[in-house]
Amino acid sequence: MTNSVLPLDHDRTQLTQSQDETSPLLNCSIKPTSCLKGNTKYSLSLILPALWIGSFLSALDGTIVATTLTAISEDFHEESLKSWIATSYLLTNCSFQPLYGKISDIIGRKYPLLFSQACFGIGLLLSFLTPKGWFWGFVVSRGISGIGGGGLSALSSIIVSDIVSLEERGLFQGYANLNYAVGQLIGAPLGAWVIKYFGWRWLFFCQIPFVSLAMWLTYNNVNIDLPGASETDKVKRLKERVDFKGSFCIVVCITAFLLTLSLTNISTGLSTVLKVIVVVSFYCFVYVEKYVADEQILPLHLLQGTVGVCGGLSFVSSFILFSLLYQAPSYVQIVQDQSIQTSANYLIASVVSASIGSLLSGVILKRCKGDIRTTGLWITFFSMVLITAACLCMCLIVSFVKVYDETESYSYPLIFGSAMLGLGSGLSLVAVLVVIVAIVGKEGQATATGMNYLFRSTAQVLGAGVSLSLFSTNLNKTLWDVLKDQENGRFIYEKLLEDAALLKDYIKDQDLVLKVVDCYRTAFGFSLYPCYFLAVVGFVLSLWLSLKGIRN
Repeated sequence: MTNSVLPLDHDRTQLTQSQDETSPLLNCSIKPTSCLKGNTKYSLSLILPALWIGSFLSALDGTIVATTLTAISEDFHEESLKSWIATSYLLTNCSFQPLYGKISDIIGRKYPLLFSQACFGIGLLLSFLTPKGWFWGFVVSRGISGIGGGGLSALSSIIVSDIVSLEERGLFQGYANLNYAVGQLIGAPLGAWVIKYFGWRWLFFCQIPFVSLAMWLTYNNVNIDLPGASETDKVKRLKERVDFKGSFCIVVCITAFLLTLSLTNISTGLSTVLKVIVVVSFYCFVYVEKYVADEQILPLHLLQGTVGVCGGLSFVSSFILFSLLYQAPSYVQIVQDQSIQTSANYLIASVVSASIGSLLSGVILKRCKGDIRTTGLWITFFSMVLITAACLCMCLIVSFVKVYDETESYSYPLIFGSAMLGLGSGLSLVAVLVVIVAIVGKEGQATATGMNYLFRSTAQVLGAGVSLSLFSTNLNKTLWDVLKDQENGRFIYEKLLEDAALLKDYIKDQDLVLKVVDCYRTAFGFSLYPCYFLAVVGFVLSLWLSLKGIRN
């Protein structure tokens, strides 16, 4: 593959196997010499549960936390720092996912998969056991789970490619997609039910027996042979082929950036240090990718032309999706005083429509009789129209719907917006991948797909982290403006930053309650400003790409 992206009118249209949200960031380049010891249907019936139990739990865990985020942070009395509950998992997931594919090429599939399952399970156990006052201990526990979660989906897709024929690969990918979607669908209502009757800690503990079962099945059944190499050669190949330096730099950059947003009460000196770390680590990442790494996690030449813009659109859709995924339930719970069970319904609308969008996009592209690139670009444009409509719905809701709205006038617009967001994200997921593969051809699809998924996973971290941090920053200011002249204002202010559920316990004046809740509404609106901006950018870029494709 050359270091430039071909113009669209000269792009190759050779397509490889379809990919989806559960595909690895980097496809494996070493194929097993003997795909599977005893490759029979009975073997598949044991090995597939070992893979899909993990990816199911990963999907389940994501929507569970999104639904119960506010309740968990309030229990720790750290409402203002709740962004770290979400971003700690997403950050380590994003960082480690690109590494699993290449490491498993070198040392085999079984032990990287066991490592990821063990990390996921240990993180769940530590989350369950974290003492009530140890908020940052819980954050670290979620980060450990994220290390494992990054491998559960990546290695699942790699190993399925090892053990089934190319003709069956699409069918089994469909099964994997269904498994992942069911996990997401169940997560929201299950989280609401468990937290109501048992408490949030049991959300994590109840997953551990299933992780243990998956590890047992993996140890006894995932026996895939790779070309032999000595232990010394394996260590050498790990150092040469795995971009540890680039991964480290991007983790430091994102972490420092999120710290500058969320830690609003730090000194000017520390704030300056964090900003310097952001700039320096980003520069180091670019330098490593350009001059040091033999096999980069982000080849810079792919940022040129149509492929680079498609990667940017993946970033836009994922950023907006995860921003609203974590903000919409909290808005319903705090501003509209609804239960966790009620807020879970809005996530269900998004998950179901995302599954429909992925399927619909795949069917349209499969039946396309013209240039598949042009069709894919127009689907991408339509997906950005839907995502922009979802952002507009949220903007209207937080701007014009009053707090504690007894008529629930926000309900249908929020369901509509959630459905449009999910449908647009599902359409975009498949269409962008197909366009990228059609452009770079079979030889470059693994690297280009890796770039696309790095954009997506980074956007997931920033989407959740930035929106939640902006919410806390704005709330700190507006809440103090309302309470500073009230009796015991500072005490109430500090308590509400720890636990929003204490609102009615400390404030008896109903008018003041409404003013305080309106501060939360304003903060939610402020936190979505990046989504509005990116929606416009995505709309313009996707329209430009679609028109360019037709001219070519």
